[in-house]
Amino acid sequence: MKKEYKTSKKECQLQITLLGNVCDRCGRNIVPLKTVDNSGLPTFWAGCYHGDDSKGAWGHFTTGVNKEVYILAYKLVLEDGLYLSMDKEKNSDFDYLFMNGVSKVCRVINSIEYLKVNRPRYTKTQLRKDYIKNYKT
Repeated sequence: MKKEYKTSKKECQLQITLLGNVCDRCGRNIVPLKTVDNSGLPTFWAGCYHGDDSKGAWGHFTTGVNKEVYILAYKLVLEDGLYLSMDKEKNSDFDYLFMNGVSKVCRVINSIEYLKVNRPRYTKTQLRKDYIKNYKT
């Protein structure tokens, strides 16, 4: 009996190709990753193995970012040294921290691009109310 996928590998690849993005952590091409959805049904989701194609490798689910955004984020982390979005943890892996830093900066750049043509989620008044509600005792 043929296994039926909620989203087939071909359908997933079509979406990946349509977006044309790269991984927001390592800059490699996005690929279909075999997984199960929240209902336990087999499916494929977009993601990246970050160069680890060994059997049993865990993928990182992501739709990625535009290549230009990734390159700029990478450069910004390099420009800033060890401060910009790189959480420093004693005895942690530098490459892992660097990829996380680049990913965080990618999100900031995407937010900037979004805000060029859209309104922010909150007003200053809303933020003040939330701050008082959550952080003032």
